[in-house]
Amino acid sequence: MAGKRVIAICMSGGEFLTEKGGALTYKGGDAHAIDVDEEMKFKDFLSEIGEMFNCDARTVSLKYFLPDNKKTLISISNDKDLKRMIKFHENSNSADVYLIPEEPSPDISNMPASRSSRTTLSEAVPLEDMIDDIAGPEDLPLSVSAPPVVTMEQQVVNRPEDTQIVITTPPDIIKED
Repeated sequence: MAGKRVIAICMSGGEFLTEKGGALTYKGGDAHAIDVDEEMKFKDFLSEIGEMFNCDARTVSLKYFLPDNKKTLISISNDKDLKRMIKFHENSNSADVYLIPEEPSPDISNMPASRSSRTTLSEAVPLEDMIDDIAGPEDLPLSVSAPPVVTMEQQVVNRPEDTQIVITTPPDIIKED
């Protein structure tokens, strides 16, 4: 291994507790050590973590504390971040790395869409049921006749401001005996 190397103490399954003063401590879980140097690639680091913890390392976030700062967790998500962690811990032989499960992204395909107040949702009816509900001419009782045809009349009202208003009203329905 070339250059600076650090033993990454990788921890998973525990929880962070906040102490007085805001410092965080990690309690519980499992820990494994991985030898990391400046030549190691992030994808190789992830692969080793996946093997050690028997998990898909792409489903976790990797975080660590800077030396002398236990209040802020720093993310490791690429080669540059991994090299920075090694550099920040050059005066130490080890660095604690925490595996934090990522929350799954919500499946937006199943989420209800926002609707306007004017939008309505119709109930789906199978085509077979619709055909059964349609009465053919042979199903009509002889004493029932079709309703009269209703036509609409339009009335144009002229306003002084050169604005026209069209009012459409149905005529009185004529009763047939």
